[in-house]
Amino acid sequence: MTTCYAESIRTTSACHHSQASPEQNNATDRQDVKREYDFSNAVRGKFFRKEAELNFPIYVDGRMHKRLERLAKKKGTPVTDLVNQLLKRDLELLESLS
Repeated sequence: MTTCYAESIRTTSACHHSQASPEQNNATDRQDVKREYDFSNAVRGKFFRKEAELNFPIYVDGRMHKRLERLAKKKGTPVTDLVNQLLKRDLELLESLS
């Protein structure tokens, strides 16, 4: 039987947005984690889709988030689009300097 132990599992719960310390977040995460998981009937790649697009979250501090929201509202654009524009411009600048 294939097992995975809870100590090696890191969950991604709402603790990213929590004001709790890392130790408190870790303790909270472990409450929902089983001691063992049975993967003996698992199918590798069952949900994999080659053409799937990955959108991952980027976390910014509270002050930066408020500044981005204000600027996006002023420009009449979603925060996501604004952040993409800013990152694209900064990367182009960095690439032109190297």
